[in-house]
Amino acid sequence: MERIIVKPNSLSGKIKAIPSKTYGHRMIILSALSGKKSRLIIDEYNDDLFATLNCIKELGADYSIDGEVLTIFPIKKINSKPLLNAGESGSTLRFIIPVATALYENTVIDAKGSLKNRPIEPLLDGLAGTGVKFSNTTLPMETFGKFIGGEIELPGHVSSQFITGILIAASVLEKDTRIILTSELQSRAYVDVTIDVLKRYGIDVEKFSDGFFVKGSQCLNPPEEIRVEGDWSNAAPFLVAGALHGEVEITGMNSESIQGDRVILDILKSFGADVSISDTIKVKSKDKIPLNIDINECPDLLPVLSILACGAKGKSIFTGCHRLKIKESDRLTNSMEIINNLGGEALIKDDSLIVNGRGYLFGGVVEGYGDHRMVMAATIASLISENEIEIDGFSAINKSYPRFFKDFKCLGGEVVEFDNWK
Repeated sequence: MERIIVKPNSLSGKIKAIPSKTYGHRMIILSALSGKKSRLIIDEYNDDLFATLNCIKELGADYSIDGEVLTIFPIKKINSKPLLNAGESGSTLRFIIPVATALYENTVIDAKGSLKNRPIEPLLDGLAGTGVKFSNTTLPMETFGKFIGGEIELPGHVSSQFITGILIAASVLEKDTRIILTSELQSRAYVDVTIDVLKRYGIDVEKFSDGFFVKGSQCLNPPEEIRVEGDWSNAAPFLVAGALHGEVEITGMNSESIQGDRVILDILKSFGADVSISDTIKVKSKDKIPLNIDINECPDLLPVLSILACGAKGKSIFTGCHRLKIKESDRLTNSMEIINNLGGEALIKDDSLIVNGRGYLFGGVVEGYGDHRMVMAATIASLISENEIEIDGFSAINKSYPRFFKDFKCLGGEVVEFDNWK
């Protein structure tokens, strides 16, 4: 079992944000679908982005990496039956299914790890309504028939990635595409990012109260060069670190970003931290006020926010946690378990997480649960821990933030043991 040992300490200093996965996935796929070569400025990769790059290559595109420049050569060749593996990237899987069926009559799609068990049936049902057939509803599966557009019904409460996948695929269709939402859209900010990227690539999307419309036969026209902005989801643990114990500054962030997890700044202000926004984002520890937050629109933040709540004295309540059960791990249950295993007090009531903060944790041994967000949260917990924290299965960090521990140490974090770390 891979294990790291993290000693109690504070974090102070400056680091550079890693590029946004949210923007990166979308830009890579749209560049591949377009008719001309384009360049993305991206200086950090992770397992999820490589999963998307591998899939576009299998679809017939190509790419090269030279320093921070990722050059995408659009799809030219047609394989008889692409074999697409999304790895453990939920975004890759849910985007590539509609894209692949818009291009090919027949594909094979697979994934790895817990992603094989995460829900995709609503997306398959929606595509089936347009004539696409699937060998089964679990992975691996084979697809038959092409997605040519038309009306497609999708739930809005399961995953915004279903809507994004259809919107991206619609960008290359001759026929109009209308998405009809059968339930309220949640994590709307992720769809807003998709529409923003599509606009940059020359594709207009109309929004309605019950869905979206993409007119057919539009022309994908990627910018010759475009920079992928900093990732708010992965910046959040270090911003939380500044609020808990120290002063952390992050460069390379877009302070006007429409990424949903930019809300971390408002949350940290309500916690009582000193938050400074200029060409960099700086967070300094000050007051520590219990939180009462509906997490529904920023579910990826729950693990590290639950640790933030442990740093305050009093009861914090996180509502709207139902979708946390179907992420890379059951993040609702696992957030509770990490806190309790480290000597804190947390409990689940219905779809809410309640944290009774003492202002500190005792330390101990916790699992990483094969989940990058849980590993980051457990590491940040060391800042309010009286004793060492040992984390088993820490290599899950490579899914989204391979240099996380390097940045942690750069800010003064003490990691005293790495086993087989890459």
